[in-house]
Amino acid sequence: MEYIIETKDLTKFFGKRNIIYHLNLKVPRGVVYGFLGPNGAGKTTTIKMLTAALRPTYGEIRIFGLEMPQRRVEIMKNVGYMPEVPIAYEDMTIFDFLTYMGRLSGLKKEKAREQAKELMRYVGVGRLALNKIKELSSGQKQRVAFASALIGNPELLILDEPTANLDPLG
Repeated sequence: MEYIIETKDLTKFFGKRNIIYHLNLKVPRGVVYGFLGPNGAGKTTTIKMLTAALRPTYGEIRIFGLEMPQRRVEIMKNVGYMPEVPIAYEDMTIFDFLTYMGRLSGLKKEKAREQAKELMRYVGVGRLALNKIKELSSGQKQRVAFASALIGNPELLILDEPTANLDPLG
């Protein structure tokens, strides 16, 4: 079986405090996989290690069969990542931000603009395209962050708290 994510003995200490201890994980391609646990259980820490935003104390991570963080640039070209606290350029409009993110991910200008429009409609913020991000509610910002993770049609989505700040119908 081919795995999209594999970890072996993934461990993280902050000082003497053990957050993750010998996590062995195999996630097959084509499945939805979630981390459940109380606050402080290490869900976000694990996600940060999977995206190389945080180095493990020890252990191995493979994404698409490639070693992380050594092959991070190559790996992240096919990963859509939505952090727990979405980062956005508050003074940009939604459309400009998503277009910019598309360009950063390697899309040509017209394709980036086209995908920005498509994703705004998909996540339900199409009518707000020209609003600045700082003018949005926290739920609308969450939708923009999700759209940003979808840019370039990534093979793998890694989402941290994707439903935070969304209403039940969101």
